Amino acid sequence: MAGSLQKSSPHLGSIINRFQKTAPFTHLRELLERERLAEIPICGMAGSSSSILLSCLVKEKDRPIIAIVADSDEAANLYDDLVFLLSEDEVTYYPSRMVSPFEFRSPSAEISGQRLATLSKLSNGTAGVIVTSIAALIEPTISKIDFSSSQLYLKAGQEMEIDSLAERL
Repeated sequence: MAGSLQKSSPHLGSIINRFQKTAPFTHLRELLERERLAEIPICGMAGSSSSILLSCLVKEKDRPIIAIVADSDEAANLYDDLVFLLSEDEVTYYPSRMVSPFEFRSPSAEISGQRLATLSKLSNGTAGVIVTSIAALIEPTISKIDFSSSQLYLKAGQEMEIDSLAERL
């Protein structure tokens, strides 16, 4: 990350390098290595410092990082910052359905697609940073077992009976 950023923005690369050498970041990295905690609450970050922190941590992790923020606007801003610092392949947005589970209507296809893409990355171990809001996390979703068993992979040129495909879908 730092190498590609330094080519496009030497000042940003310098800021990130300095950030990685600060005592609080070094302490956090040591805490993560030593404790292997499932969660570490971090607060008091100003501006884009949380984006820089997450972009630095994602390069050192061996598991997904889930960034939970207060609302969808904050999640969208954090997602945009992280895509700029990392790439779209390393950052996933898990949006709220924006529909109450007790309403008799479906969320938009785009939102459903984003949620499924995030669950797929989690399932196959390719999730880097997942950005989400509290509202999105409290909404019901499919279980990991049901999600894994219901996946269907199709390849270009592959033949499948239409009745069988319709039944799976």
